[in-house]
Amino acid sequence: MSKYLSVTLTTTVGETTVVSQRLVRADGVSYCGLGGDSSISIYYYDGGKCRIASAAALDDNDSIAVQSALISAAQSKWSQIVTKCPTLSEPVDSIASVTA
Repeated sequence: MSKYLSVTLTTTVGETTVVSQRLVRADGVSYCGLGGDSSISIYYYDGGKCRIASAAALDDNDSIAVQSALISAAQSKWSQIVTKCPTLSEPVDSIASVTA
């Protein structure tokens, strides 16, 4: 059974701000860290990857928060499938996943 991290996604359409939750796979993670473009990159053992980005730069503390949430999700009991990611320092406006 897969585990997921629930990340808050904030998008603006015209003058309306839409806040939603996006699920990011939390199992099979081989690496999670801050990318060169100040986004958070998650790489999976199966070759997949995920990029969490903001219009403003995310920082090391955000990367550590996501890493900690991924570890918490992996260590939670199997009846808990979704773990909430803490709020990051800047609003997340893009989550892109690529499967292998």
